[in-house]
Amino acid sequence: MAPKPVTDLNTALGPRRLTWTDNSTNEVSFRVETNRTGPWTTVAVVTSNTGPTIGNPYRYPATTGLPGPARYYRVVANNVVGDTFVYPAPAIGFPTISVDSTPSNIVLS
Repeated sequence: MAPKPVTDLNTALGPRRLTWTDNSTNEVSFRVETNRTGPWTTVAVVTSNTGPTIGNPYRYPATTGLPGPARYYRVVANNVVGDTFVYPAPAIGFPTISVDSTPSNIVLS
């Protein structure tokens, strides 16, 4: 099942310092994406530490983004469904699927 999208993405703490609200109980990570002139590019994957709790704020210093002029940011929550344990050879494990939420609102920073 896809996680619920994050909300309230903003840069109230300063340029390229992102905050958002976690609205899902099943996400495993958040993908921070940026776009200046082309397609969205992942600049970071932030591991979720909230578990089944919703409404928690997240802060992320988006300093890993490309240097230069202001750019747009968005955040996508991700959930991995299935058994993610890595089994020793010759076992191949079980299939998994990664599902994304819809993207958050977009902010300029």
